[in-house]
Amino acid sequence: MTNPHLHSGVIISPRPIFRYGVKELLALAGVQVWREETTAESGLATVRRLAPRLLVLDMKTPEREGEREHYLDARWIRKYQSGAAATAILCLTDVDRYGLAAFEYGAMAYLKKDCSLQEFHDAVFAALRGERYLGQAATSALIKRACSDGSAALPNSPFEGLPASLKPVLNDIISGFTPGEIAAKRHLSPGTVSRQRKQIREAMGVRTDVDLLRRAVEHGYHELG
Repeated sequence: MTNPHLHSGVIISPRPIFRYGVKELLALAGVQVWREETTAESGLATVRRLAPRLLVLDMKTPEREGEREHYLDARWIRKYQSGAAATAILCLTDVDRYGLAAFEYGAMAYLKKDCSLQEFHDAVFAALRGERYLGQAATSALIKRACSDGSAALPNSPFEGLPASLKPVLNDIISGFTPGEIAAKRHLSPGTVSRQRKQIREAMGVRTDVDLLRRAVEHGYHELG
């Protein structure tokens, strides 16, 4: 009999070893994998049929049986989200090509495949809570890519007007640190970090850390002193 306290999950990846590793990590996080699929097409059918609580999607997956592995169009994320609106989608990738499109198309969490075990678990728990999560390596890649495209900090950057006391926490958020990591790093209480994050979002006129990251990319954000 299935443990009612476990969350249900589906993994989509063409690589058996990858699926095995993810399955083991999900088990530690309290997620029972119902199905493993090897193509985007078969995975979509499974997600629509089972409506799992969590979908872990390897973005380098063939669309259908018989095809070679290739990087999926980000619009596949929307197909999964539309097929089962209650399913939280965690995307794993080894390239920087998806950027914020993953969130725009419905992903709840986005990680590079070389993320730490702690990051993976943080992303799973955040997704299951309905909170968006962007891994540290993915965050750094987004900002680096934006700057390499010729973006420069704008003269009237909205970040420049932040109080000096909030700038270190802002830098940590943009760098992908979790609230708990920020608290430990800055020797602050969780309540103080939560309050400062709220103040930063209000100052920037955004509602979430993902929106904050979007503004950072748009304005060619550079770390504030």
